[in-house]
Amino acid sequence: MSISATTGQFDAITHNIQNVVDPLLAQDAATKAYVDARASVTGNVSPPGGLIGSPGYFLKALTATTFGWARSVAADISDATAFGISLIKAANAAAAQTLIDVLASTKVQMQAGTDNTTTVTPVRVNDHDGVAKASAAVTSGATILESENVASVTGGGTGVYTITFTTPFANSNYRVHLTAFGVPFNGSVTAKAVGSCTINLYATGTGVLTNGAFDITFLGRQ
Repeated sequence: MSISATTGQFDAITHNIQNVVDPLLAQDAATKAYVDARASVTGNVSPPGGLIGSPGYFLKALTATTFGWARSVAADISDATAFGISLIKAANAAAAQTLIDVLASTKVQMQAGTDNTTTVTPVRVNDHDGVAKASAAVTSGATILESENVASVTGGGTGVYTITFTTPFANSNYRVHLTAFGVPFNGSVTAKAVGSCTINLYATGTGVLTNGAFDITFLGRQ
């Protein structure tokens, strides 16, 4: 082993350096054991050195129940981006799913619409008040062309249609949006229940009940 007289650099000449203490300052050398221990920190803890919010660190899935902090290759990757990459590339999908479950929005949070720290999962999308809970495209003969959360549409005589929901609403205060398809008409909601809704269609100008094709959408809480 030698120290260069011109550069002052230390050359170990392929030999191991033993009995190195744990580093204290930012530029101190670290042993393999120290680095390995810091890379496998588990639980709800800060990144190595307590660098909370430092760019380049992300939480990596180590096992089905263990997470540790790791350093990203590009130092300019933000915490959020690097964290997302770590979940996508996690070798253990169960560990990633565990963390996603913890961060998932609840029904109450979705309905309040004020939380900005949780994740919206497919099962919770419909819980938001601004999302339609049921919809359908219906022919004049009460045939459903396409629908969401609509169990059936039945005719109750000329111009009368009852839409039955697969999953009922929490109350009958939901909103209804009705649009004529093809032949124009005037429409009105004549009955609202948590599990169904009845509408009447009237011919434009005459006000006589008439059959017609329509698109209908419902918004409210379930």
